Amino acid sequence: MKNGEDPKTRKIFEYIRAYHELLAIIVFFAGGVVWTVGYFATKSEMKEIQNISERQVERLHCLLRLNIEWLAGEQLWKIANDELTKLEQDVRTLTPLPGVPDLATLQRIVELERQREERKKDIDIARLQKNEAKNRLMHGDCGQ
Repeated sequence: MKNGEDPKTRKIFEYIRAYHELLAIIVFFAGGVVWTVGYFATKSEMKEIQNISERQVERLHCLLRLNIEWLAGEQLWKIANDELTKLEQDVRTLTPLPGVPDLATLQRIVELERQREERKKDIDIARLQKNEAKNRLMHGDCGQ
């Protein structure tokens, strides 16, 4: 025996030399399994990603709903305001400067005034809707 080699150690090296290709393949595949487990997400990580995604989708739905409410209020306000402007113009056209209007004109003026009051209520409702939605957006009602 050279340099104090142990016979058991020598047998182990001979055994390894004989099966070194098989051992290399086993080590290669074991390394691949370890890499795969480390590379791909675990079930708990996937569940966490799913939960985070669901919360983000819920928040986006909330923000979208609030923006739609605000835009709907804005559109209702514009429509009611345009109608009110037209009604006021019609009242001015029908209201004569001197004298008393005839009965049909007077009835039409009364009807236009009634419609004008309805439009003012519609404007207030639309203003309330858009302001409420805007305030909820600004205060972060949909969470972070």
